[in-house]
Amino acid sequence: MLSIVAAFAPIWLITGSGLVAGRLRMFAGHAAPLTSFAFNVAMPAALFTALSSAALDRIPVRPLLAVALGTVVVAGVGFAVAGRNSRVIAAMAAGYINSGNLGIPVAFHVIGDTLLIAAVMLVQTVVITPVVLLILDTQRNRGSAVRAWLAPVRNPIVLASVAALSLNLAGVRLPAEVVEPVAVLGAAAVPVALFALGLGLVSPSVQGEAASVGAVTGVVALKVVAHPLAALLIGLVLGVEASALGAVVVIAALPTAQVVAIYAERYGASAALARQAVVWTSAVSMATLVGIALWFGLA
Repeated sequence: MLSIVAAFAPIWLITGSGLVAGRLRMFAGHAAPLTSFAFNVAMPAALFTALSSAALDRIPVRPLLAVALGTVVVAGVGFAVAGRNSRVIAAMAAGYINSGNLGIPVAFHVIGDTLLIAAVMLVQTVVITPVVLLILDTQRNRGSAVRAWLAPVRNPIVLASVAALSLNLAGVRLPAEVVEPVAVLGAAAVPVALFALGLGLVSPSVQGEAASVGAVTGVVALKVVAHPLAALLIGLVLGVEASALGAVVVIAALPTAQVVAIYAERYGASAALARQAVVWTSAVSMATLVGIALWFGLA
């Protein structure tokens, strides 16, 4: 239990710091510059560092499928029941796992193995993110189909991921002189994104913008209850071994990733819903993760 609480501590401390800074108007209440830095620089650097050295040949296929198919199920439900203007973000908030700054510590301390969470991060980056960004770009550029379809190709997150995977599959290992500066930039991704999240909660740019209680409650329920339940049932159907089933459910029960709020802010799409989904799923999942870990004898 203490392991899970310790994994959550940086989230609340850094997000809380951003909120306090916003209240004190230390950044004039604007999160946009930090969001742009996280989206265009820090996150691509972090993903490049992680994917260029990922052990692609050791991916646990069935547990990964259980988590991924659970994501598809809850994201589909979120998309179907959300309002027309918030469907994409509701779907992403319901299924996109906080696999980085929270998932890795939880996997290490609770599960004792980070291979599955690394594989989940890979799928989210290589498969889910480009699809979501394509949809968001298409919505934003409705007047130009060519511009909309080419937008993800110009997206720094997609470009960094493709470049890293290409080098990985080709067996190319970059020298430390190149990798280390990129890794330093990537290390800023999580704290900047969390600080921007807290700052965005009191940003004057969102005055008058609100997410309904029903929408937030629905997304939270999908993420922290429906997703682990769906992953459990799918895991049983796929014949995931009992020793790995607990890991599948714990990972599926992780809260919404803060990148969802970054994407929503970046594209001006239901940013209030995304921010509240990150905050509330992070709060509620502290209890659900402890319960799941105890149930499966992991904590």
